[in-house]
This record gives sequence, structure tokens and C-alpha cells, in this order.
Amino acid sequence: MNEKEVRWSARVVLPYAPHIGTLSTSPEIDSINSLTPGSHGGNMDLPDMGPGSITYLPVRSPGARLFIGDAHAARAMARCAARRWNTPRKPPSVST
Repeated sequence: MNEKEVRWSARVVLPYAPHIGTLSTSPEIDSINSLTPGSHGGNMDLPDMGPGSITYLPVRSPGARLFIGDAHAARAMARCAARRWNTPRKPPSVST
């Protein structure tokens, strides 16, 4: 893997398309499963949430936290494809 491609095998090479799989703010309740997507964000696995994208999430409680994780180097457009390539990620730029 490099900044241009993800090499699955000698015959299969995919374009490098990094994105965040899980992005969430604290919900109004005490806790929530991070795998549950909702208006707070959650596990969305959207390839469109890559470098340069902007995502708006509500802040529903004072001192709310931002959770970011599950970074991918490449992914098919649907979860049913059952293939993804995880990668270490650089810290994102966050503004409030």
C-alpha cells in the first residue's frame, strides 16, 4: 500500500481512497454503541468521508466528545461487498 494504490495481489490493485469509518459526537444519553449509526453519526463507513470532506454533526450536551476511528485505505461502495482495507490514519483536522 502507498498513497496511490492498495495492492491486494499481483493481479488486483485498488486505488488508495482513505476515509473514516466511524465519526460520532456524544449523544444526549449516557452512552451508545459506536456501531449504531444515527443523527449523532456512528459507524457509517462512507467512502465519501475522506480527505477534504466536511461532515456536520450535532452537539447535544455541554462538553460533548468527538469520536473518530475505523480508518480505511479502500472500500467497496456497499458493506455487502465484505472487503475493506484498514490503515493507520493521520489525525484529522477538526474545527469547532
